[in-house]
Formats: sequence, C-alpha cells, structure tokens
Amino acid sequence: MISNLLWSFEYLLVDIGFFHRELSSKIQLYSVWLNSIITII
Repeated sequence: MISNLLWSFEYLLVDIGFFHRELSSKIQLYSVWLNSIITII
C-alpha cells in the first residue's frame, strides 16, 4: 500500500516535471514569436 502510494507520487512528480518543461519551451517559443511580431511592427 505505502509503496504503491510512493510510486504514484513519484509518477506525479515526473509528470509535473515533464509538463513544466513543455510549458517553459512553449513560453520561450511564444516570446520569440512575439518579439518577431514586435520587430516587424
């Protein structure tokens, strides 16, 4: 029971880490995109 709980917690942490990495890369992409639009304008 306890090991199962720990496993799911570890899985959740990995999932959050992956999501955060995806989010930060998307934010970088959007900021570059916004900068290029601002440069054009």
